[in-house]
Amino acid sequence: MNEWFGHAQSPTSLNSAAAAAEQHLVRPRTRINRIDLRSLKAAGLLGGILFGIVGTSELACSAPASSEAKRWEYTRILMGAECRLAFYADGSQGEPEALAAAKDAFAEITALEDVLSDWRVDSEVTRLNGSGGKGPQAASATLLQATQRALAFAESTGGAFDPTVMPLVRLWRDARAKGSAPDPAQWDAARAAVDWRDVVVDASASTIELKRAGAGLDFGGIGMGLGADAALRVLRERGFARAMVDFSGDIACGDAPPGKDGWTIAVGVHGAALAVETVTLVNQALAASGPTEQAIDVDGAQWSHVIDPRSGKALTQPLVFTVIASDATTADALSTAASVLGRMAGRDLVNATPGARLIVEDPRFTRVFGAAEPPSRDLLAQTNLSEWQALGDADGYRIVDGVLEIPAHGGGTLRTNEVFRDFALTLEFQLAMGANSGLFLRAKPGDKNPAYSGCEIQLIDDYHWGEITGTPLKSWQHSGSLYGAIAAPVEELEPIGSWNRLDVLCAGSRLAVALNGVMLYDVDTHALKPEQGPPFAERVTEGYLGLQRYGAPHVKDGVAARFRSVRVRDLSPQ
Repeated sequence: MNEWFGHAQSPTSLNSAAAAAEQHLVRPRTRINRIDLRSLKAAGLLGGILFGIVGTSELACSAPASSEAKRWEYTRILMGAECRLAFYADGSQGEPEALAAAKDAFAEITALEDVLSDWRVDSEVTRLNGSGGKGPQAASATLLQATQRALAFAESTGGAFDPTVMPLVRLWRDARAKGSAPDPAQWDAARAAVDWRDVVVDASASTIELKRAGAGLDFGGIGMGLGADAALRVLRERGFARAMVDFSGDIACGDAPPGKDGWTIAVGVHGAALAVETVTLVNQALAASGPTEQAIDVDGAQWSHVIDPRSGKALTQPLVFTVIASDATTADALSTAASVLGRMAGRDLVNATPGARLIVEDPRFTRVFGAAEPPSRDLLAQTNLSEWQALGDADGYRIVDGVLEIPAHGGGTLRTNEVFRDFALTLEFQLAMGANSGLFLRAKPGDKNPAYSGCEIQLIDDYHWGEITGTPLKSWQHSGSLYGAIAAPVEELEPIGSWNRLDVLCAGSRLAVALNGVMLYDVDTHALKPEQGPPFAERVTEGYLGLQRYGAPHVKDGVAARFRSVRVRDLSPQ
């Protein structure tokens, strides 16, 4: 599409929005189908529909600090997505200069698209992708540089980012169109053509060789990052250093807007009001990767557009990975790789990159817990444990600097004096190596087995318990699991010795549990068939909250678990 739109905001027009922040809302990118765009344009709906479909940014502006500063904005559809430019000019730069700079910035992205877009049958990469197994092929400087950078990311991420994923991308596109999974044999054949190590770049000869038959390069993981960086570079060269480029969620920021500390970005998929974090960027970039915009339902599972090149499968996890880095290309590649690696390995990868940072959001968590008033009543506010009573062994409990210590010897429960029916609860916990504990919910006073009179959220050293004790854990005994009923994934527990956060919502038969911001389950307990214990419909609906004390003599410092910020909010009808 060659249509583009632009406008300037003068200081006078900005005064009415002086109370608003210089803010963007970032979500994972959306590609708009080109045929749909042509249809919208023909119907005269393009301008109105774009922002609703793309949904990557909501921009509000405050008055510039200087009356001479003028804000210019231009939008164009490139690479099948919306690209926005926002930049400020001083008194010596007017509309002709701003318009020329915007045209040049868009032209730079168009030049990249001519080379790197596999959606275009006449692009250079499309021609290259038909040459697998046919020897070296001539390549332009742009394609050489983009391929070299993509291969460098592939190496640094251990193949979690792999530009040779194109055969699998084709299958995903077909699956999206058909709404069904490809034949396993097709997956196997496509996977056999994927391996970044079988791409040979000869810069001196200006050639690229795809060694494997059927191989192809896909720049979808860094294409918009490259475009955002290129557009920002052009704006700087034209004298507009106070600029931001938002290429469908890949955001490259230059110098700060007038009178501001930087460009404010609200990170989240549910709007600025539920943003998981707000960041301010200066000469930095940000990109997000996740399934929220381009997921499809296949055989009852949500398939992301992000593919794990190592397994050949589309991701099914719902997390959104946002990376802040020195440039948009790096942020783009790292967000894709992190989403493939998962929360912990992805965090390690990003943390190993100088100047980079990872933000992980689970949209399910935001929907359940983000909009609610956070629990405020601190059950550890009294250092003498006056709100609690010990069942079983009573010695050794203590609160030090707001942290409750659960001894590793003996056994029993530290329970609240008060009973609860419907409530929201949040707490932080730290486990020693080999520790075992648990959180009892709605346990019946006087009952000998609180895990079965109410229920128990297991808290245990997933990583070492089996090795230390010689007793393997059952699937529903891992941390965060609903004991005897629902298994939680092992990889959501932080490394032993680190602090974890647990969020719980109990409302009638509904139980929602999240560990470290990742939703583990949100279920109707009455519909469950537990492997151990009575049906949940037969259990009490009101009871105490308790922290389990489980004897673990192998724990070295004598403290099995530590708890802090144990906060509750009563949701029971008044």
